[in-house]
Amino acid sequence: RPTAPVHPGAPAPPTVATVAGAPVAIGSFRGTVDFPGGQVTGRVSGGTDAFVARFGPSLGAPSVTAYVPGGGGAGMGGVLLTAIAGDAVGGVVVGSAHGRVGTIATPPVDGDNSEDPLILPLTPGWPAWRIAGTAAAAIQAAAIDGDDLWIAGTYGGPVPELGLGASTSTADGFVAHLRRQPSSTPPYALVASRRVGGADPVRIVDLQLAAGRVVVAGEFAGTTQFGAGATRTAAGATDWFVVAYAR
Repeated sequence: RPTAPVHPGAPAPPTVATVAGAPVAIGSFRGTVDFPGGQVTGRVSGGTDAFVARFGPSLGAPSVTAYVPGGGGAGMGGVLLTAIAGDAVGGVVVGSAHGRVGTIATPPVDGDNSEDPLILPLTPGWPAWRIAGTAAAAIQAAAIDGDDLWIAGTYGGPVPELGLGASTSTADGFVAHLRRQPSSTPPYALVASRRVGGADPVRIVDLQLAAGRVVVAGEFAGTTQFGAGATRTAAGATDWFVVAYAR
């Protein structure tokens, strides 16, 4: 049965995607990791470290950014990077942040919630966007097309910056359409969003763009609303769903 959003303390398997013609890898680590060209040492303190490694087209030594928990008392936290969305021009990494989070090279930044959605543009000079809400939320999947970004995930309470009100379970699903706004903070503006949920938790596993549609897949239990009057009731304890929305 689906549960609430996964705490970033649970390491995620490495994921690789092509962004602007070159491979980018993301993943979780603890301790010291050997990358081509050098080592990166995290600062695990009750949480999980994460990395973004941008390789050159010939798989030369990557440029590595490590995202680490702030550590110390109530500030302990971590980062979970779950997906890369890229095209021929650029891309983003998405996931969630828990507690105080910074990078190896920057001071930790306090979060105002236990778990916040996180968007990291892979464009030099673009700021990271930590989306604060009033309850735990996380992004599990993303897709990009030029200036438009679609994200999908779970949330347990209002997330005003994504147009999401109160949830009806510990983990409702959501799909949001964002459009980048250069030289602005945050780097993306909300175009539209949709809740996917019912009395039982929803788990989002994938999002893809196809033929003018946004296709989202995941798990649901009980009776779930998918928007525009579409409601389905699971036949078993947990069923899979695939739903397509117009872009």
